[in-house]
Amino acid sequence: MNEFLKFTLEHFKLTEPQHFNNLTVFPLLSGLKAKQEYVMLAEALQKEWIEITEISESGSVPELFLKNHSEQFVLILDGEELIGAKQNRVLNTTLLIPPEAKMEIPVSCTEQGRWSYSGPRRNYPPYRMEGGFFGREEQSENLRADEERAAAKEAMKARRFKASEHMMFARGKSGKMRNVHESLKKGMGHRSNQGEVWDDIASIQSCFEIPSETSAMSDVYEGKKQNLEDYTQSFQLIEGQQGILVAIDGKLAGLEYLSRSENFAKVFTKLVESYSFDALARSSKEDTEQLPVEEAQAWLKTLLDAKLESFPARGAGQDYRLESEEFVGAGLVEKEEVINLSAFPQPQRRERDDDSSDLRFQRIRQRNRRAMSEQEFMRHRESLNRRVSGLDSSRHGERIVENLRRRKRTEEG
Repeated sequence: MNEFLKFTLEHFKLTEPQHFNNLTVFPLLSGLKAKQEYVMLAEALQKEWIEITEISESGSVPELFLKNHSEQFVLILDGEELIGAKQNRVLNTTLLIPPEAKMEIPVSCTEQGRWSYSGPRRNYPPYRMEGGFFGREEQSENLRADEERAAAKEAMKARRFKASEHMMFARGKSGKMRNVHESLKKGMGHRSNQGEVWDDIASIQSCFEIPSETSAMSDVYEGKKQNLEDYTQSFQLIEGQQGILVAIDGKLAGLEYLSRSENFAKVFTKLVESYSFDALARSSKEDTEQLPVEEAQAWLKTLLDAKLESFPARGAGQDYRLESEEFVGAGLVEKEEVINLSAFPQPQRRERDDDSSDLRFQRIRQRNRRAMSEQEFMRHRESLNRRVSGLDSSRHGERIVENLRRRKRTEEG
């Protein structure tokens, strides 16, 4: 165990849990004084300190390009969503962006059915000239120049990502974290399993019965907005809070920690919402069993026994990956300080704890695959005009159709 991770974990303290329906949140404190200063993604984008775009005009699904124009360090959390450009994405790992850095960042797609910029339509209003003539050709040069400048400005905005109000739901984030760890061990960088990410999003769309023209995760969040607010408004920050340990239906669901309490406060609602999303998907009753604080404290101690691997981080710091039979986790360490730590139960642990929930998601995923016809895949082929791992869009579409045919032959055989 890395000495700085060990030191931080030993200082973790859980306080009085807060409950709503089947969700329990334990506020987490460490008492450690933060050293590294940084700002969060939403603030950096809003103040235009950083700029995130596609890596080129043609783009690449698993990578984006980031410029930091400021003298600030910027922290972007694993699972934070970026909306806009050619399609929405989520971060594959936590990044600490150094001042004035230019770099490619690893992401996963959360909007399968779109691969195009959404920009304004240039609509020139008619302009009356001497003699009573109307039409675009007779517009004044000044008016046309103003329209061109406005259109160019809006087109530029369409090419830049904005911060979403949401993070990837916790179950999806934990699966992505495991796949990124496997990719790192194989020397392939911070790559996720994109097909599994799409499957997870399709599963929640079916679970909540919320349609989306572009299969966007953000549409599902918007569709359940009121229900999610019922959850998030039931939990309150306490003074000095730096993290949360979460349970759903009385079973462990995950851990989130940030070194600076003032920055944790800025993402608190998004983090709670990501677990509330999973809580809503469960079919449990409201009077669910609560996780005892003793069991929660005991689980924290098991993190000290994890197998630990270290990899170069994208940006500043070192990327540590934790793994055991009970959980998977990731931590970012910079200059002898743990900046961020997340951990989730392993799938087999969840299956032992809650067979009905995991089997429900599996059945939904299988039903989605059977229901999607080859014609529907071909109908979306144009929107899949993208590059994935160096493959051109036509080959990517053909590969999807071929995989579907193979699945159908397996199921029928």
